[in-house]
Amino acid sequence: MARSSRPTDRSRGARQKRAQAPSSVTPFAWGALGFFLAAGVTAAAWTGCQRELPIGAVDPIPSPSTSATPQPVASAAPSHVEPSQEDPTLPVAEEPQTDPELDEELAEETLDGGLEDGEADNVHYAGAIVPQASIFPTMEWDHSKRLGYVRMAGKVAIDPTPIASENCTAGWYRVLTGGYVCGRHVTLNLKHPSVRLGVLPDIDDYLPYKYGWNRGSGTPLYRSVPSKDEIARYEPYLNQGAKPEGSATTPAVAKADASKDRPWWEPGEDGAKTQVKLADLAQDADGVLARRLVKGFFIAIERTFHWNGRHWHKTTEGLIAPADRFVISKSPTLQGVELAGTDPAQPVGFILAAKARKYDITFVNEKPRLKAGKTVPRYTAVRLTGQQQTIAGNLYWETTEGWWMKSKEGTYTDPGPPPAELRPGEKWIDVNLTRQTLVAFEGETPVYATLVSTGKRIKTHATPPGTWRIKHKHIASRMSGDGVAPGEAPYSIDDVPYVMFYEGSYALHGAFWHDAFGRVRSHGCTNLAPLDAKRLFYWTDPPLPDGWHGVYASEEAPGTWVVIHD
Repeated sequence: MARSSRPTDRSRGARQKRAQAPSSVTPFAWGALGFFLAAGVTAAAWTGCQRELPIGAVDPIPSPSTSATPQPVASAAPSHVEPSQEDPTLPVAEEPQTDPELDEELAEETLDGGLEDGEADNVHYAGAIVPQASIFPTMEWDHSKRLGYVRMAGKVAIDPTPIASENCTAGWYRVLTGGYVCGRHVTLNLKHPSVRLGVLPDIDDYLPYKYGWNRGSGTPLYRSVPSKDEIARYEPYLNQGAKPEGSATTPAVAKADASKDRPWWEPGEDGAKTQVKLADLAQDADGVLARRLVKGFFIAIERTFHWNGRHWHKTTEGLIAPADRFVISKSPTLQGVELAGTDPAQPVGFILAAKARKYDITFVNEKPRLKAGKTVPRYTAVRLTGQQQTIAGNLYWETTEGWWMKSKEGTYTDPGPPPAELRPGEKWIDVNLTRQTLVAFEGETPVYATLVSTGKRIKTHATPPGTWRIKHKHIASRMSGDGVAPGEAPYSIDDVPYVMFYEGSYALHGAFWHDAFGRVRSHGCTNLAPLDAKRLFYWTDPPLPDGWHGVYASEEAPGTWVVIHD
């Protein structure tokens, strides 16, 4: 019996393990594919609500000396495309010209179907060849009713017979998990370069991508691997033998004839820095340079490779970044607690202090006596009985394990009332701004609890209280925006993980760049540790069908309630 075209495990986590280019694929081959891939891997860019410095990091790759500068490499220059949704007039993607060695490598990797035992052999898959292949409830281009989308290289099970229509010349395919996708935006040929070599999130791993923190303003994002002369032009700090801004030494900058001629990313003679906005980052863009980055920006990394004496990151949007300008962040390991089968009346306590202790309280002549015991690791979660004692002005909470927790060393869950329109057994999320905690419920039953970081308590960054439903969810989405407070720099984080938008740009999402959960931190969103964000992402409604990158709520499939209160 013939095998189906179902993708192998490489379509998910296993694909990402192929971090380096095959030995037979040269940087020239990747450059030749650059235009096509760069136009397809960028997800929706949303105005974000968070910018933080990274926590523990891997030592950066040393800055190269001028003698180690790469030699010229012939390659195509991809354009920078960043759509929020595709348009029905978007032209059909053409097959790019590839290196012969790459074609041979693709031909050797046969599609064996990858079916699991017991699955039908007639399942067919379509791969997305545009940034976002929208899925609609009917064969009409109505983005207000969009069900979701498949990111470039993503694959969905379909009925392989196209349905002819004037508004989609290639015909519509019925998606087996619901809806229709236009054949101009997908292909049944899973060897298509944009599908075979596209970038997919690793949903089986801790984070969907690896992320790099930019340690100096002015870092260039190249459209392809630059030549020696191009590096000298766009990275003058290398020619001056100085380290990038953010290193131990601030680079020397050649004097300009006039201060107005100084690029925004070069500090003045007095060390002063120019205030910059996102719109300024591409002011010197051309066929080589896509844009520059501000210190603190994050990129999502598809792979890292070495070429002519220097390491490079290829980003998930197909651009090339000098690896010596970035550090790789180490993500926080906080993970909340499952509450199934526990007493819903008992709050959960979380240790926040770095040197917290267990306390023993005994009573002598009805007077409490306190004794400090063993230390308790930060982020330890424990159930509380509700009993309290005040000793020497300090409040202590009794745990179900018999020891007492000092209130100043932690926090506890204290959910408010459910939404008035909540149906029996319906899911909802409670976020307590005062306690910086989150509890997930199914009806009246708590099922999960964890710590959060909501907005800083200033007018420009506060998280507003209220009751909403989740409107749309994305495995990963860029968040960026200009600074709103005086002197605040812009921020940009590529592919923020596990994003659940509930009102405008406000969302619940994973935050890998800080480890301060249980305390206010964000620009307005509710930050979750990556494992918690992933846990809630796949629990909340609307559910994300297999192969989709984003999903939108509807009247038929409403989103989970989100209640935020003081």
